[in-house]
Amino acid sequence: MDLSYKSPFFKLLLFYAFCLWLNGFARSVVNPYFLKWGLSLNQILLGICIAFLAQFIFLLMFRKINARNFNAHLSWGLSLASFLVFILLIIDLSWTPKFYIASVFSGLTTLLFYIYYNAAHFKLTSQEKVGHSSAIMFSLGPIISILAPLASGFVAGFGYNYIWISSGLLTVVAFFLMKAQKNFTINYSFKEAFNEIRRTRLFIFCEGVWEALPFGIIPVYTLFFLKTPSGYATFLAYLALVSVMANLTLGKYTDKIQKRAVFMFPISIILSAATFLFAFATTNLILWIIAASVLQFFLPLFWSIITAMVVDSHQDIGLAMVGREFFLVGGRVVGLSAAFISFIFEGTPFIIFFFLGLVMLLFPIILLWRTRIKRHYSYI
Repeated sequence: MDLSYKSPFFKLLLFYAFCLWLNGFARSVVNPYFLKWGLSLNQILLGICIAFLAQFIFLLMFRKINARNFNAHLSWGLSLASFLVFILLIIDLSWTPKFYIASVFSGLTTLLFYIYYNAAHFKLTSQEKVGHSSAIMFSLGPIISILAPLASGFVAGFGYNYIWISSGLLTVVAFFLMKAQKNFTINYSFKEAFNEIRRTRLFIFCEGVWEALPFGIIPVYTLFFLKTPSGYATFLAYLALVSVMANLTLGKYTDKIQKRAVFMFPISIILSAATFLFAFATTNLILWIIAASVLQFFLPLFWSIITAMVVDSHQDIGLAMVGREFFLVGGRVVGLSAAFISFIFEGTPFIIFFFLGLVMLLFPIILLWRTRIKRHYSYI
């Protein structure tokens, strides 16, 4: 893991950081923007569901694509192109179905980027530095998320069109940074990918189900309290600030201990408790901020550890990351569908928080069972 100026790892991190900024700058204000166009909270959440469903369908189709021709540069290029289409579609939402079409491209933007980025990141990471490398990856997001929402909230005050124009220009720069990355392909079959992650796929699926909370419910329901782009963006920046330092510290520590499941016990229990707390915070902004703060503080640590567990447990990183994306996205579709049903039938979400909290509690339960019954699992 060479961090020198001209190293491939540094160039990859620069590309990653730039794409995070590009994504965070635009998406930090899109939900208040959708609200301004008259979309309801239910419709916005449905759009997020559609985005992840599009990812899942693409992954099903992806197995039929000639892997020799589908490489990192093609995937990242399509991701940036999808982002541009997403921006163009949401400029005018007088016709509501455009929002749902834009949601499809929003989902593809994320999926097409991470299919190859995760593999590229850990291909350039030595085994003894997996935890620290994972911590770097999941700390860049919060660090950039402090500044990008504040910047976009400020710019949106002059007009949303400035956001869209800036995003288009930044995407062109991202294309040039992409060209500086090493190109590679991932040759696989779905059967091979599923077999590669057999040790961790239950964890990955549960992670995806629970992520309906940070990826869907929190961004959408926060609009109940904060409707202006500046207020909403400031909230996102605050959450990012809460989590910046914790992940890097624990990432280095887990590299020394290696048994990352030890850290998963307390963190998953804390995240489960925070999830339950949201059920009582839907009418109180202070409680909502407290619950979101607790979750955001430990969330990067959780992501860092579970990703490091996947990397530690599998020899073929490319195969593992493809299999991981499939189960992760599948879980997100299930979790977000449950959240959408909750929004429709409950009005104010309540039961969904207990469902997701129990899903998170499966982590320590499964870990305890596997620790006692199946000690031969190498990642325990």
